[in-house]
Parts: sequence; C-alpha cells; structure tokens
Amino acid sequence: MQFSNSAYSQFLETIPDAALVVNREGDIVLANTPAYGLFGCRSGELQGRSLYSLIFATERASIQEILTTPQARTIGNEQPLRAQRADGSEFPVEIMLKPVALEEGQFTVCTVREIAAKDRMVGAQNVQERSTNLRFFESMDRVNRAIQGTNDLEQMMSDVLDIVLLIFECDRAFLMYPCDPDASSWVAPMERTRPEYPGILTQGLDEVPMDANSARTFSALLAAEGPVKFGPGLPNLLGDDAEERFQIKSFMGMALHPKIGKPWQFGIHQCSHQRIWTSEEEKLFEQIGRRLADGLTSLLTYRNLQESEERYRLIAENTADTIAVYDLNLQPIYISPSIIRLSGYTPQETMQQSFDETLTPESRQRIQKVLADQTALERSGKADPERTILVQVEGHRKDGSAFWHEVAASFLRDDDLKPTSILTVIRDITKRKQADEARRRSEAFLDSIIEHSPYSMWISDDKGTLIRQNQACRDLLQITDEEVVGKYNLFRDNLVEEQGVLPLIQQVFEEGKTARFFLDYDSSRLDGIDLEEKTSVVLYTNISGVKDEQGRVTNAIIQHLDITERMRAEKALQDSERRLSVIFNHNTNHQLLFGVEPDGGFQLIAINQSYLDSARQYGVDISRADVVGKSLEAFIANVFGFDEAIVEYSVQYYRQAVETCKPVRYEENIDFALGRVYLDVTLVPVLDDAGICRYVLWTSHDITERKRAEDEIKQLNEELEQRVLERTAQLAAANEELESFSYSVSHDLRAPLRAINGYSHILMSDYAPQLPDEVGRMLGNIQTNTRQMGQLIDDLLTFSRLSRQPINKQPINSNELVREVLDALKSDWEAGKVGIEIGELPDCQGDPMLLKQVWMNLLANAFKFTSGQQDPQVEIGCEFAGEEQIFFVKDNGIGFDMQYADKLFGVFQRLHTEAFEGTGVGLAIVQRIVQRHGGRVWAQAKPNAGATFYFTL
Repeated sequence: MQFSNSAYSQFLETIPDAALVVNREGDIVLANTPAYGLFGCRSGELQGRSLYSLIFATERASIQEILTTPQARTIGNEQPLRAQRADGSEFPVEIMLKPVALEEGQFTVCTVREIAAKDRMVGAQNVQERSTNLRFFESMDRVNRAIQGTNDLEQMMSDVLDIVLLIFECDRAFLMYPCDPDASSWVAPMERTRPEYPGILTQGLDEVPMDANSARTFSALLAAEGPVKFGPGLPNLLGDDAEERFQIKSFMGMALHPKIGKPWQFGIHQCSHQRIWTSEEEKLFEQIGRRLADGLTSLLTYRNLQESEERYRLIAENTADTIAVYDLNLQPIYISPSIIRLSGYTPQETMQQSFDETLTPESRQRIQKVLADQTALERSGKADPERTILVQVEGHRKDGSAFWHEVAASFLRDDDLKPTSILTVIRDITKRKQADEARRRSEAFLDSIIEHSPYSMWISDDKGTLIRQNQACRDLLQITDEEVVGKYNLFRDNLVEEQGVLPLIQQVFEEGKTARFFLDYDSSRLDGIDLEEKTSVVLYTNISGVKDEQGRVTNAIIQHLDITERMRAEKALQDSERRLSVIFNHNTNHQLLFGVEPDGGFQLIAINQSYLDSARQYGVDISRADVVGKSLEAFIANVFGFDEAIVEYSVQYYRQAVETCKPVRYEENIDFALGRVYLDVTLVPVLDDAGICRYVLWTSHDITERKRAEDEIKQLNEELEQRVLERTAQLAAANEELESFSYSVSHDLRAPLRAINGYSHILMSDYAPQLPDEVGRMLGNIQTNTRQMGQLIDDLLTFSRLSRQPINKQPINSNELVREVLDALKSDWEAGKVGIEIGELPDCQGDPMLLKQVWMNLLANAFKFTSGQQDPQVEIGCEFAGEEQIFFVKDNGIGFDMQYADKLFGVFQRLHTEAFEGTGVGLAIVQRIVQRHGGRVWAQAKPNAGATFYFTL
C-alpha cells in the first residue's frame, strides 16, 4: 500500500537503531536509514518486502500474532533471532515491537538491534536507552491516537495538551495563535494547567495585546527550526512579567507551521521549579510539535472544508442561480432548490429527467460537443485545471415555455487533480437574451441606417482615430476601410489644422460640444495617409460627441455633406447676379422690376439706367431714390401724372402675367410734353421653385421710329398692291397669249407635218419599186424627221404646261411608283437585257403624276445610254443626309464629261446627238418638276464610266 505519513517518516530518522514499520501481513511499508545500513540494502529496497524475508524466526507464529494483536514486547532478548543481509550473511538480532495506529490503519514499529552491538552496551545505559525509546514510542503513539481520534479541532488540541502535560510532568501546556510579532494581539485557543498554576484562559483573557516580551518570544520561536528553551542561564531569558504574572520558572516552546493560516506557538511551562530540559525531552517535544502541526493542518483543513461546505450549501440553497453537480456522464448528483424558480421542476423531478426532456436538440448537441472537447483536452494534459467553461443553452420549463440559461461549468478533482465530477452554476438569461436580441436588432437597425445613410459618416474613438465609416463616405471621399480605418486621426489631419478648425474639434472631445464648419478636403494633400484615389470636395462638417453614463466622451460622430456643387452654384449665382445686375443696369432696353405683394399689389424694387435716361429724354427727370419702393399705381400716376384709365390699362397686363405665369406683350403710346412715344412692352413673370410668381420684369424699347416706318411701309404697300394688280392683269393677258400660241403650235404646226409624213408614206408604199435607192433613203429620213418634229412639239407643250399646272401633293409609296414606271418601260430594259437593282425607297410627299414623269425620264435615259454596254446595269435607291431624302438613278452607260453638266437640264440641250435619239427636253422637264416640289436635281458622271442622277423633294 502507499504509505504517506510524513510525520512518522521524519520520526524514524531520529531513531539511531534500525526501525521498520510493518503492516498486519508483515510487509514493510517504511524503513529508516540505519535499517538500510543494517541489512546492506540500497535506499528503497526494503519497502514492500516481507519482514520474514529478513528475520528467520523460530517463533514465526508468535510474531504474526503480535503483528495482528496490538501489544508491545521484545523478541530475541533471551534467544536471539537470525537475520540475513543482502549479501546472504547471517547475524543475530533482537526486535522490539510497538503497535501504532496511524491514519492508514494499524501498524507495528519494529526496532531491530544486532546482538553483537548490544553486548558492547553495559548496564544502566542500555536499560535507560531502551526505556527512553519505549517512552518515545508510547508518547508518540498516545499523541497520534489523540490527533486521529476526533475531527473536532478543540477536542484534538485539548486531548493532545492533556497528554503533553502528563508526558513531560509539567505545570502548563498551551497553544497560542498567531505566533506573529507583527500582530496586534494574540489568543490562547487551548491550554491545560495544573490547578495551582492557572493560565491565561482562567484569568478571563480572551485576547492579549501584543507587548515587547511576547513579540520577542514569537520572533525567537520563528527564527528556530525546532524547540527553543527559555529560562535563567539560557540564551533566551524569560520576560519580566513571566514569573510574576504567570509564575514561570522554565519554558520550552516551538513555532508550528500548519499549511493553513499563520504559525502557531506550542509550549510547556514549568512553574514549580526551574527545570533543565533534556535532549530526549527536547527531541520528543519537537516530534510532538511536528505531529501537532500536521494534525492542525488536517483539522483546520477539515474545519475550513466544513465551514466552506456549509457556506456553499447555504449559498447553493439560497442563491438565485441554480447549483448542480453532475458525474462525468452528465448524470445529476446534486441540484439546488432554486431549480424550481428556473424551470418549474423540483430538484427531485429534475434528477429523474434527462437532457433530452429539458433541452432543445441544438442545445443538447452543444452540451455534448463541449463535454467531448473538454474531455479530449483533459487527456492531452495541457488543460488548465482551474478553467471554467461558459455555455448558453435553451430549454423548456414545466409549463412548456422556452427559456435560455447560461451554464458555468468546471471540473471537481481528486488529490491527483483528476476530474471526478462537474460543478455547474446555472443562471436564467432569458431576459438578457431577449434584451441582447432586441439590442442586436437595434444595433443592426442602427448599423443599417448608418451604412445606408445618404450622408457621409465617420465614427472615431475617444482619441480621434477613425474606427468606422459608411458607404456614402467611401463613395464621397473615394477611400477604403483598409486605407483609413485605424490609421486616420482627426488631430493629425494637416488640413484640419491649416484651416483653423482644430480647436473646434478639441472642444467636442473635451467638453462634448457639437462643432460645425466648412472644410476644403483635398486627399492629395493629406499627410501620412496614402490613398489610391484622389478627391477634392468642399464639405460641410458636423462633429458630435457621444458620452457614456459618466458624461465622458467615448466616441465622436462626424457627418459630411458634399456642398461642392452648392458652393459652385452659389458662386455661379453670385456671378450670375452680378452679371444680371450689370446687364440690367447697362441694358439698352428700359427695365423695371416689380415685386408681387401678398395682397396682389406691385411694388417697384429696381429700375435700370436706360429707363432713367429715356425718361429724361421725354422730359421726366427722376432718380432711383424717387421711385424705388413705390407701388405700381403710385409710380404711374404720381411720377408721370397719368389719369386713372391709363393706370388701370397698365395694371391689367401685370395681373394677367401673374395669373397666367406667362409673358405678356403689348404696346403703349404715351403723350409726353416732347411728343408721342410708342413703346413695345413685355411683362415677364419670375417664378419661385413652387411655380408662384414673385416678381414681374417690365421691359420696353422705343418703337416710335418703327411705327413711323410702318406707316410709310403701309403706304408703300398700298401703292405696291396697285402695281401688283396691274402686273397681274398683264400676266393674265400674257398667259392667254401663250395659251393661244400653244394651241396654234399644237394645231397649225402639226397639220403640215401630218401632210409631209402622209405623202412620204404614200410614195414609199406605192412607188417604192420604181424609186431609186437614194430616193427611198431620203423619204425614210423625211418620215424620221417628221416624227422627231412631232415628239419635239409634244415635249415643248408638256414643258410649257408644267409652269401652269397645279401640284396635287399627297403621300406616295415610292416603291410602287417605281415599279409602275419599270412596267411601262419593260420593253426597253428587257430588249437591252439591263440588270436592275432596286434599294429600299422611303415614302414621300408629292404629285404622283409629275413624279412618275421624273422617274420615267430618268430611267428611260439610263436604259438608252447603257444599250451599248456588254453588261448593262441600273441601280435605283435613296440616300439620307440628315433628315433629307436623296433619290438616285445610277447606270454604267457611256456617261459624260462633267464640264458640260450645266447644259444637261436646258431645253433642247443634248450631249449625245448622233448615237442616241431624243429631243433634249426630258431632263429640262425633270428639273422643272423637282423645282416645283421645292427640291433640287444634279448629276455625277465620267465618260464611259456611267452616270448618276440625284433629286430631292
């Protein structure tokens, strides 16, 4: 078994003979140093061996009986026993056996002495030594029994002091506390005295003030490692009042050092006579003191544990929190009564429940995981044995309602610090969780407000360091959190210092005031902050301090409003106002500005120089001071002296401008002393943001000369109208003559042509065989020329009618119109095998018959002038120049030289007279039709490279 009695270990080392402590079975549990020397063994080899392996007893049964029956005796003094050393040699011994009761159980102390050594001792010395040892063992045994016989501290001290009083046959045995010279007082918790020598307790002294003698005694005891003797002739003298007050003649004491609290004093007094304490008595006194110190440690610990347990029991049963103890498998061992307030279940009901019944599945999993993690940490050997683990779990009360509780758990451990159970303190945190959740929602709400606020916002700590910014701030200043959070500080901003607003910021942090100021922010000029993007804006800045409950500023909220555009607008407005003022005062037009009064009246608030100058010209000498601030009626009536009718005439236009919120224009004619003046007046209402007219601007310019010119023009127009009528009559007569001429051409010229063509046809038909070839050829030429002459007359008539024919404009589908023309000219382009490409043609407005003639003439020319090509091609399409439609006909025919382009659209103008038929009127007709539609026509060409004709409408 494990033997841990340190007092006996120390005690055995004081015995000069070999000493062994054996249990009832004869196994050696403890041996002193002389024992190892006697048996020739190395240190530790005897412990655990059997006594019978060392001693060959002839009466082994007697030894076994002694070991199992408490009885002190000596064996081998008459007939020596044989013992064996580690080297196998044998030697005679005697054994003195003394039963002792220790905390670990019943044992026997065996003092082994070699007979040869015994023979060298003689007489009374041997007897005395044996008697001393026996007395020592008996005394220690009695002390041990007294210490182990009770768990009551006072009873233990009383029993030990009774034994000490008898052992040393002294007059007084006592214990004092504390053995501390620096203490203000001391007490004697226990003393035993002979009746004739009463002590402190019998004198009714519960507490004794510290004096010099007591302090000196305590100091001497603390300085020594063992007993200290006091008395006459000794280094430590008794105090002055020791003999007088307490009748002390000799005194031996020692400081006891329990492991709990301060040192104690253990002492004995001899009052009847002066006594010389022997070394054996001193040694015995020291061992008793050390054993007493161990006993005090145990019983003080036990008492403190009892007191602690009682306190903890009272705390556990009366605290609002629930105290619970579980084994390592989470089975309940103890649950305090406060569980009723927590869950509604009694401790007995809770002890019979499992976590499955009381916790939500998520909480059960959390508990099991924490236990598994902590168990693994324990196995690793790296865990802090004093750690406490906090876990928040959700459970169900007896009434079915849910509640949250926080569990503070720690391991309870044995002497080897191994976990034996789990101590938990359970606290209802439902309200706290609800408050936390409400706070979390509130913080999330506030965080969302801050983050999504359209206003740029910073938050700093109490030292001015930026700890947070919102998205509006990132966007406005073009900065990231990595660039400025934790790095930018208001007090180290050189821009703040340069612009003189640093004192305002300091007041925010020192006094909690709110500061507002304008700041020109230019990130390229910031010292100590490296920003990727550079920004320059004007900020209206608001800084407010955030205080804690003690009124200390803990944070600052900095809001920025970008007023760059507003500042620019204000500057632009100021510039505009200055320009308007300059324009107003230097405008050559006469201008007045009237304010609209709440009652609907008008008050003059500004007048320009041009008006003042013109008034002087009309004979009215006024200044701004004379008229500004007057009402409209007073201005018209008093300044100019006009009657009520003229005033009402003017006022009505002002009212109209205010009511309609639109400019009003009218003319005035005023009779001044210097003559009548005509004015062109415009009233412009000036509206506010709500669309309400706040001002009326009166502007006029003198139109007197224009009126005179208009009169003259009117007279000239009347004369012109007369001339137009005369010219119209002449034109009508000319048109009648032209109609007569056209009729004459149509009938008088056609008759001879029909006769020539008829006679030549008769000659060719009736006399062809009789006519020579040359005559036949000449007759054929006559017929061709008469037909051409007829076509020429038709074209000329068509051209002349175009000027008089009315235009009937209407929507035209250009694609359909071109297809009709192509169908009419089908024989021409099919005979010539002309390839035709038609693009998308937009609709247009025009006269369908006339535009059909345009397309007919242009396409006929294209087919005619491509007839000699191997692969004749004609393209019809439209181009756009802005919103203008440009139609075109493009061919790859013989083309023409652009130097003759000015002749293309003239009547009877032909560039190809020999190879191709024609009258030279077709393009002139095209131009006349296009011009009457308000368009234009032109051509682009190269000789033998084709031509393109364009026209617009």
